[in-house]
Amino acid sequence: GGTGGSDSCSGSGTGGNAQIIPIASIQGSGATSPLVGQTVSTQGVVTRLTNTGFYMQSLVEDGNPATSDGIFVYTTSAPSVSLSQLVQVAGTVTEFNAGASTNALTLAHTITELTSPTITVLGSGYSVTPTVLSFPATEAQLEAVEGMVVQINQTITASQNYFLGRYGQVTLGVGGRLVKPTNVFPAGSADAQALAQANAQRQLLLDDGSSLQNVNPMPYIGADNTLRAGDTLPGLTGVIDYGLATSDNTGLALYKIVPTQSVSFTRANPRTST
Repeated sequence: GGTGGSDSCSGSGTGGNAQIIPIASIQGSGATSPLVGQTVSTQGVVTRLTNTGFYMQSLVEDGNPATSDGIFVYTTSAPSVSLSQLVQVAGTVTEFNAGASTNALTLAHTITELTSPTITVLGSGYSVTPTVLSFPATEAQLEAVEGMVVQINQTITASQNYFLGRYGQVTLGVGGRLVKPTNVFPAGSADAQALAQANAQRQLLLDDGSSLQNVNPMPYIGADNTLRAGDTLPGLTGVIDYGLATSDNTGLALYKIVPTQSVSFTRANPRTST
């Protein structure tokens, strides 16, 4: 599922053919696609490449804020398309579970994908305008932009870097660093529960868009060849997705953002000279 944003665009190329189903109709307004298991044809602009596929987004929004205009196309290996191409894709609508079959979190947040795709390039030089995404944001608001390019115009803080080297992931806090509730409030207290809920609406997982482990060079490394919790970004633009946040496929999962522009953290939490 997801939200149509302000997807104004420009470019040149040839038109498609009949019986094209808009991406928003494939995504639907719920947590899963109404067309799961069906083979469909759709069109969109390539917005981000990964090592196993690409994200694409409709040229024209459908006007429904409950349905996403973006989707991931799973090609199994590096895709042959290029950024900014307008493509037509015929594929099977699938709901991908990023975790184990017993993981309640990932089962509740499956990702709508097109699999076994046949891809036709229709033109090049296209662009879509990112949809502004503001935090705090509910799960429904994030689900509404699944697969779409979004722009966050708030200060973003690196809150955890444990999996940066292995998975290319950084846990982010939008509007300040995330503090573990039980560091400041008694476990199980109303205050701790309230902070946990507030944290959930301010967190996002920065992901390098690769399923490879221990990539070289390591992404997002900053000054002194490191990235420190507390370092900041003035904003971020990328595609919204969902996936595992730890090495445990039965464990924590979060909404994530795969950047479409360069990411350069500012050292906002320096060590003392001592």
